[in-house]
Amino acid sequence: MFRSYFVEDTANPWSPSSTYIQVGSLQNILTFAEKSGHIDRRNVNIEEIRRKVDTNSPSVALIRLLREITRLGKALDKVNLEIQCHLKEAETKDVTHVDILGRRCHHLEQISGQLSAIIEKKDELISRLQQPFVGEFLEIDAAHHKNTAEVLPMISSDLASFPTLLENIAWIRNFSLADGQLMSVLSSIESSFAEIQSFYQALCQSRNLMSRLQEEHVT
Repeated sequence: MFRSYFVEDTANPWSPSSTYIQVGSLQNILTFAEKSGHIDRRNVNIEEIRRKVDTNSPSVALIRLLREITRLGKALDKVNLEIQCHLKEAETKDVTHVDILGRRCHHLEQISGQLSAIIEKKDELISRLQQPFVGEFLEIDAAHHKNTAEVLPMISSDLASFPTLLENIAWIRNFSLADGQLMSVLSSIESSFAEIQSFYQALCQSRNLMSRLQEEHVT
């Protein structure tokens, strides 16, 4: 009889009828100890016991540590969730952001317009491409192509300003000093002569280079 009662009472400690399930906090433990006769609430300072347990008990410290770990784990999960959300947003921004979609639609409209224009003028483009290309070229021996390619960029700026120099020469020829503004005229003439001098120097340099090319070709 005694054995069966003991087995029934201790076989399932998590049963609602078991007294162990009621021991869940320090207050319940103190109440349980008082009922069992281990302590007398009148002779024991309950607050002092609570303070000592709260400061010195390894179990309480472990519970605090577990709570802190749980809090940090939840914070870490939240950060990981935000990171995943940002990654997903970066992966799908091409189809979810309105401004990006607007720019892409604008680019597609431009490309569509250009393709439509090409299709409309297809026959004209084909006929133009089928025509032989005719241009004005300098006949230079293949041995001098490299040197000529180096010389032409050096004299291109002077050649571009050559029409302006011709206009200045024509202006000097037709200009009259009857208005008496000699200083302004002299200033214009001085600038024109400076341009002529720079062109003359470039022309001399090009002549020297051409002479060198001819000498190299002869040798």
